[in-house]
Amino acid sequence: MIQRYIKLVPVIFLAICSFITVVTAIQGNIILDSESYDFAPTAKHYCSFPILALATLSFFRFRGFYKYMLAAILLLTLFNIISFTPTQHSFNIGYEDSQIRLNLVALAFGLLVYLTNTDQINSAVLAALKPSEGKARQQELIVIEEFKYRFARKTSEELTRIISANALVPAAIAAARHLLKDRQ
Repeated sequence: MIQRYIKLVPVIFLAICSFITVVTAIQGNIILDSESYDFAPTAKHYCSFPILALATLSFFRFRGFYKYMLAAILLLTLFNIISFTPTQHSFNIGYEDSQIRLNLVALAFGLLVYLTNTDQINSAVLAALKPSEGKARQQELIVIEEFKYRFARKTSEELTRIISANALVPAAIAAARHLLKDRQ
């Protein structure tokens, strides 16, 4: 039963953050460094509530869109476009003139998303990085051509030994076979 809802943990984390924001808004003030400040939710806070509701709805009703909702929330929160907490907890990355401010809540959310979807995320990343079959074949042909260039001065007897020894990489053996076939 718990396994079924484990992927909802990142949204529950954001719901807890939003609950803290609502409680802070009701109280009307926030205490930072022993000083009390007035607090009123901003547009960033108001935008986060319907997005959180949409994420929850997509988990229960439109499961195919849930991963896209998580990605959208991560990006919107990471770059401080929406906020689930009363204060902004962030840090800067970059040099003096070109800095990016990243939200710590978003990084925690991203970590939770990754931990609850590790297999799917890893397989998607590997699939995206894996070259297509056509590209892989093209790379293989380039390597074979390089070996053909290296083996061009070898005698037919040396090429036969390379093939029969079967000690080199497959591309080298294929190049030796091609050269022998061309010589016959």
